[in-house]
Amino acid sequence: MEKFYITKGVYETLDMRIITYIQTLIKSMDIEVDYLQVFSISGNVLIHTQEVPEYIKEYTLSKEYRDEKLFSIKTEEENSNYWTLMLAHEY
Repeated sequence: MEKFYITKGVYETLDMRIITYIQTLIKSMDIEVDYLQVFSISGNVLIHTQEVPEYIKEYTLSKEYRDEKLFSIKTEEENSNYWTLMLAHEY
């Protein structure tokens, strides 16, 4: 089971519903999942991308949010895998 961690910046900036939604999007991807997932929020639009294999999907959110760019990075260790969600400027 993969774990998800969020940085303090994400915790203090984003609504928990968006954080949970991003986690769900990663878990439900139907193609090979790259170690780096990029999420851009602009108003009520969330754009989810990855480079390899190329992937881009746009979602309409139920309300408007502050514009943000986020990275979710997968770390694979011997006994566990986990994702860290961070604001772009925290990278």
